[in-house]
Amino acid sequence: MQNYKTLTREIRKKSFPEIKGKIFVCRMKLFVGSAGVLTIFPRLNFIFMIPKLDDAPKKYIIGLLAHELSHISRNQKLNFFKELNYLFKYWIKSKKFRKNEEIETDKLAIRKGFFKEIYEIAKHRKSKISKYYLTSKEVLNYYNQIKKKP
Repeated sequence: MQNYKTLTREIRKKSFPEIKGKIFVCRMKLFVGSAGVLTIFPRLNFIFMIPKLDDAPKKYIIGLLAHELSHISRNQKLNFFKELNYLFKYWIKSKKFRKNEEIETDKLAIRKGFFKEIYEIAKHRKSKISKYYLTSKEVLNYYNQIKKKP
């Protein structure tokens, strides 16, 4: 079994120092995907990981945690009402909003130094949810694009 809390703490310290507040990491079955994040108040965050991930490669787990920490980083400045609006748009109102959020979150994780890990996840995503995320080819293209910038 992976130690999600320790990995989260290490990744946060190294690559996400801008995140303020508490992050609780929980193992639980989710109705969509293999990991998720919930911000209740600006500084109270939960990362959920499904139990099936316990035997996943460490690189894959690190990629998922970096992706979820990227969500927290992107939403750090939302107040309670903006967070509720975000959740409404993400889950109920707009598939386009959800896709954009997931793509921008993947891109942030790549910029934070997790290209290999996000690429690994993209190669193994299930087709049911893959429409919301960068493909492995898009991950590679984005990485090459930002690598060229000074």
